This record gives sequence, C-alpha cells and structure tokens, in this order.
Amino acid sequence: MELQQQALEQIASSQVGLERPVDKLGRVSIPIEYRRALNLDDGGSHVLITRVGAYLLMRSSREEPHCAACGSKSNLIASDHQQAYLCSACLEGFKDAAIRKQEECIAE
Repeated sequence: MELQQQALEQIASSQVGLERPVDKLGRVSIPIEYRRALNLDDGGSHVLITRVGAYLLMRSSREEPHCAACGSKSNLIASDHQQAYLCSACLEGFKDAAIRKQEECIAE
C-alpha cells in the first residue's frame, strides 16, 4: 500500500500532467503506471463526472458505497446520478487541486 501511495504522490505532484488523445471511438488510454498507482483494474466500471472546466473519472459504486478516491465509507457525497461517491475530504482536495491548476493556467 505504501508503494501505491508513493506512486499517487508522484503523479499528483507532476507539473506536466497527463495529456492523452481521444481516439475515433471516444476512448482515452491511461498509461500503465497510472493504472497501477490508482489501482484501476482492466474491465472495471468507471463513471466520468463533468463539472465546469473539469472531468473526474471515478470507480462505479455498484458495491457498498465508498469514496472512489480513498475507499472511505463515511462523509460520502454522491455524484449527480449516484453512480459514484467521494468523501468530503477528497472532494475538497480535488476542488483545491482544480483551483490551483486553473490559477497556474491563467498565470501562463
């Protein structure tokens, strides 16, 4: 688990980000190092949530509701269609990261 956390921190601290093309069928390929760090299984179901200026890919919550980012089962906030959940701490973290990224883009 510690190795996965280190990989997540390395990805999160990346200044470059991840830019991938969308193919003609609407698919986006996620590199293996990201899939391993994020524990994305082949064939797993995910939900794409869109917000103004951002996209969030989350695990589908067909099992007991839990945070798609950290696995917590408390303080959950459902997506618009209740297909995925985030805990309040992860949601705030994503909001803060999105605001920082937006500020960086504006500064460039």
